[in-house]
Amino acid sequence: MRVSGLPSDLGSLAAHAHHTATLDGIEAQLVSSTALGLHTVRLRGGTTAAHARAFTTIRERALEQGASVLLRSRAPEVDHLVDALGPDPTTVELLRRIKAQFDPTGRCGPGRFHPWY
Repeated sequence: MRVSGLPSDLGSLAAHAHHTATLDGIEAQLVSSTALGLHTVRLRGGTTAAHARAFTTIRERALEQGASVLLRSRAPEVDHLVDALGPDPTTVELLRRIKAQFDPTGRCGPGRFHPWY
């Protein structure tokens, strides 16, 4: 998953992500780029349900801090348990206009941002 937010919040988000994952016996690997305000969290081991719980808990904490979390590479079964993109970003209308202008026929990455648009 990709956690993005203010660089000043990333330390607490990383600690929370690691703690949350280990509660369900999941190994969490974190790679951070604090200058960009990004954490990449990779979860290994545990069950699909445990991954979904960890992801949901991490996302809730990130949203409280104004950050966002996208679920990237994952087992297909996880898609039935969580929303990979999360709530619409405040910039969704801008994304729609850019997509319409540069890809009016919708050929590039169709469905990539579903259900946002």
